[in-house]
Amino acid sequence: NFFPSINFKYQFRPDFLARASYAESIGRPEIGSIRPTLTSNVTNETLTANNPNLKPQRARNIDLSLEYYLTSAGLVSVGAFRKDLRDFIFRATSPVRLESGNPYGEEYIGYNLTTDINGGKAWVRGLEFAYQQQLSNMKLPGFLRPLGVFANYTWLQTQGNYTDPSGVSSSGAVEGFTPRSGNIGVSYIA
Repeated sequence: NFFPSINFKYQFRPDFLARASYAESIGRPEIGSIRPTLTSNVTNETLTANNPNLKPQRARNIDLSLEYYLTSAGLVSVGAFRKDLRDFIFRATSPVRLESGNPYGEEYIGYNLTTDINGGKAWVRGLEFAYQQQLSNMKLPGFLRPLGVFANYTWLQTQGNYTDPSGVSSSGAVEGFTPRSGNIGVSYIA
């Protein structure tokens, strides 16, 4: 496989940078999701199975950011990104019940199958904001100088075109992405 990438950095001033990058990448399925296992629910006639035939997910990524470095050992940054995904992995339930000759066994005839599959295309776009600051250069008592503070916030929007095992397509938000997230915290450097 070939995964090209290109990265640019432009320095407006020594403390103010712009970055841009393009990269193609791959995301392999988790090993636990391709190990052949299955769980059945006799009461509901459902079968949940791992899929050893999952293919890797592929992505084209564009990232842009502005970074301002504070004189007192800190950073303020804002970034924007877009990821175009194909063959992304999602969980699907077949609308057709298992028939005779299915790979799971005759005892599962009439069961609904749920498994992870590759299907469709999706995009993810977002904004990221970050702040971090070491307190070592500030006029604080000695015991506070090893401390630092940080905060970040990410906003995501996703859209996927799903193709289920029966060939039916649908679209909607992509599972597994948290639309809003953030952190705040304190760090300590000994």
